Amino acid sequence: MSTPPTKPDLRNAMRTTLRAMPASHAATNSTALLARLATTPRISTPRQLLAFLPTAGEPEITPFIAQRLQSNLPTALPRANWDTNTMEPVLVNNLSTDCEPTRYSILQPRADLLPLAPATLDVILVPGVAFDATGARLGRGGGFYDRFLAVAKAAHPGVVFAGICFDEQVVDFVPVDAHDVRVDMILTPTRTLIARAHN
Repeated sequence: MSTPPTKPDLRNAMRTTLRAMPASHAATNSTALLARLATTPRISTPRQLLAFLPTAGEPEITPFIAQRLQSNLPTALPRANWDTNTMEPVLVNNLSTDCEPTRYSILQPRADLLPLAPATLDVILVPGVAFDATGARLGRGGGFYDRFLAVAKAAHPGVVFAGICFDEQVVDFVPVDAHDVRVDMILTPTRTLIARAHN
């Protein structure tokens, strides 16, 4: 019986996998994922949605965000507080004028824009290093999303958490701690997984 991976081991393994992914493969699969986002009823409907602007190793979903904004669908992006490792949702109308580069050159909503109440969110798109079939998620280690998702679920129990990743990032087992928050579904370029029950 093999020993389950630790979080650091799984992060390192996934980083190696993602770095080795050809740019053409990432682009093709991001396009397929965009089509899945646009045709998944829970995601494509005009409910208030928190998306994310992808960083290195994450699927390129910016066109999905741009299309929602063009269609005047309520779309928020996370704004991180690097001192407290927390984040808050901020409604945006234009990616060019409402966002600015911050630490690590990450784009996020301008500091002068007011945050939304987490209870107003219906769907949250969640990035991750790895996911498994129970909805367990491995993040980058800062805890930003776990803290925020716990607050969002407490404020609005019906909110849907949708993990967004490449197929290669869905693994057999993701180790979790008591504070880790699972997603309800996972969207990849080739499939939509509804998280199954876990012990």
